[in-house]
Amino acid sequence: VALATALVVAAGCLFVFLLYRRLLVRHLEHIARHARKLGPDTLDQPLVLRRNGPAVPDELDMLVDAFERMRLRMAQELAIHAENEAELELHRSRLEELVLERTKELERARARAEHLSNTDHLSGLSNRRHFYNASQAALEQAYSAPGGQAAVGVMMVDIDHFK
Repeated sequence: VALATALVVAAGCLFVFLLYRRLLVRHLEHIARHARKLGPDTLDQPLVLRRNGPAVPDELDMLVDAFERMRLRMAQELAIHAENEAELELHRSRLEELVLERTKELERARARAEHLSNTDHLSGLSNRRHFYNASQAALEQAYSAPGGQAAVGVMMVDIDHFK
């Protein structure tokens, strides 16, 4: 009698275990496998459980539904992120163009200012500042010559008798 009772209890436990395994554990393992494979490349693959669904949604259905909503939100967020990245790249390239354009404008303005600062605005000839800079460069070149000695000559001509 005791052996028969033990066998009935063991058979009942085995039945409950197999039923538990069939109805719950295999689906949880499927959900876990699906979650491990989930990534940016696999967000288009929905989670589908192969089971004869109950007439009333149960906890597994709620879990699958929540997982699917999360997957769809992630896909939407990645799409928005990709759009934002593309827009940011457009702005970045446009900004680089603007910086390059502005740098060229500033270089032209600097060259123009340099020219104006070295030229007499009435005659268009080189002015005293240009003479000073050119003489400094000539003296530096003479001092840097081998032996530190080189001839430097200066000649000034007054062509209009202007001070």
